[in-house]
Amino acid sequence: MTVTLPYALQRGEQGAALQMAWLDAAGEVQYVADSGYDGSAKAVTGRTGHFTVFGIAEKPAPDFTDIGGHWAEDDIRFVAGRGLLEGTADKRFSPDGTATRAQLAAILWRMEGSPAPGADSAFTDTVPGTWYANAVAWCAEQGLMDGYGNGLFGPEDPITREQLAALLYRCAQCKGLDVSVGEDTNILSYTDAFDASEWAVPALQWACGAGIIQGDGGHLNPLDTATRAEVATMLHRFTENVTAPDAG
Repeated sequence: MTVTLPYALQRGEQGAALQMAWLDAAGEVQYVADSGYDGSAKAVTGRTGHFTVFGIAEKPAPDFTDIGGHWAEDDIRFVAGRGLLEGTADKRFSPDGTATRAQLAAILWRMEGSPAPGADSAFTDTVPGTWYANAVAWCAEQGLMDGYGNGLFGPEDPITREQLAALLYRCAQCKGLDVSVGEDTNILSYTDAFDASEWAVPALQWACGAGIIQGDGGHLNPLDTATRAEVATMLHRFTENVTAPDAG
């Protein structure tokens, strides 16, 4: 469901830092990752799967020491402030590091409020109790991510740009969002469009049409490994363009 909380920015406030929030049973503040400030509506909107009393809170982004001046600095601050992507160690984000399947599972899971899975993961390489175990189990239950067969998920395997587009495409579909923009999007203007896997073409068309992927010098680079900075950028665009327009 979509929740809208009217709100006028106060002097000095940044809309990009505002999120919907609630108190859990322990009295701790929890944030709705899939939420943001809509400047045109003067409201904070968010999508959530549970009922409670929601408020508005500012969640500052972590103070990473390795993103200053990086081309994706604003995107990293946006998604990190929403708890979608965490740092690696010692206040570092490692923007040029490789994004993994476990990290993407955790992102999709956090976007939905970190719901408890129905059961532990059946994958033999996903150990219960690890930081990504619940995320992988939930994503598998929702049909967002599959394994390789033989009981393997490959949590530390890198993810490609076309796989990232496909995951966000499935996420949008699961949320019941309109993905029809892909039907009218032609990606043949990219010189490497035919390098894309056939199964990924609808997702890439949608991602390009929605402004989530913008290409690099006329290239989509669909088979390239996605960096953490690229993931942050695509997540930022997904949040602003698809799930919570004008969230900045």
